Amino acid sequence: MHRAAYLAAERIAGMSHLLTNDDEGKPDWNMYWALRIAVRHQPNHTQGRCKVAAFNAFEADAELQGDPLEIARRWSAAAGYHDLSV
Repeated sequence: MHRAAYLAAERIAGMSHLLTNDDEGKPDWNMYWALRIAVRHQPNHTQGRCKVAAFNAFEADAELQGDPLEIARRWSAAAGYHDLSV
């Protein structure tokens, strides 16, 4: 489980290098921040909620509607995390 969490955190961190301040509000920006908020990566890789980022299908036009916090809450609920305190 630690390896999977590490790989997810590494991939999300890598996404940050692709963004600039000019991307704010665009789909890539929303996806990056929604993942950061929803997965909640922790340094020891034991607290992350990687299941949030495991999509069976991904329709960007539908999935990335709203602000990153709203998106993160929706993804968290879909992954079975009903505490919604992202």
